[in-house]
Amino acid sequence: RNRRTVLYAAVEGDAAVHDATLRWVERAVIGLNLCPWAKPALTRGHILIKVSHASSVAELKEEVLAEARKMAADEDGQDTWLVVTERLLPDFLHYNAVANAID
Repeated sequence: RNRRTVLYAAVEGDAAVHDATLRWVERAVIGLNLCPWAKPALTRGHILIKVSHASSVAELKEEVLAEARKMAADEDGQDTWLVVTERLLPDFLHYNAVANAID
């Protein structure tokens, strides 16, 4: 199967975060069938994982919005874009609040 994903790497540790995120997509999102589009996107290599180094929620919001603008203009056909922050959002409630603010 094609496992081509895209990683914007800023530091060496980003590869570990990228790999952990990819395993989560495979095991949780695809394994539990949470998203019917995830498996075909992964198979085609159309998942982009961006590891964020934002130091504040405001920076993270701007980064997510910038990635959304890139996604809208994408001509490479990436189906799924994930922006991953390793430490900024400590739990689901924080994630949900930020996601709702961005939405």
